[in-house]
Amino acid sequence: MVQGDINRLVQDLARKHALAVYDPQDDEVTYTDGSTGSKAKPGMSRGTRWGLGSFALLFAVIFVYSEQLAPSRAPLAVYVLAGFCGLMALACFAPSWSGPVVRILGFAVFLAFVSYLAYELLREPAKPYAGRSEPHWLNAMLGLIVFGLPGLYVAIQGKYPRWGKG
Repeated sequence: MVQGDINRLVQDLARKHALAVYDPQDDEVTYTDGSTGSKAKPGMSRGTRWGLGSFALLFAVIFVYSEQLAPSRAPLAVYVLAGFCGLMALACFAPSWSGPVVRILGFAVFLAFVSYLAYELLREPAKPYAGRSEPHWLNAMLGLIVFGLPGLYVAIQGKYPRWGKG
């Protein structure tokens, strides 16, 4: 089958089952009557932004409150996590700030996994692998690939990679 045949097959099936078709390459929606809709809006809906932002802000407050209530041995880490949650809330509540904030968050995720990998390599590089539930440089490498590299992509491009969307 060539590309045109596949497109026709998908369009015919969509019409038969009264479904709209989204073409990610053209970023366009085609409805059952053959009309096309406006381009899909990038980003999250307002409700999703407010929900995620509210919980991120709540977690930031909880981090700070818990550190004030019962000081930990690593207060800097707790305040960094609170700042991360605060930045996430800022990206949700202020769409005009979301571009730079998302880049900062992506770089922070990348930096965290690079740091984790360096820590594990410097700590015990010859330690035998005991599985995914135990700290090991191999797990740190997998985390860097799965989370850190997409974070770097977000830091550079300012958006999540297309291949990572469902």
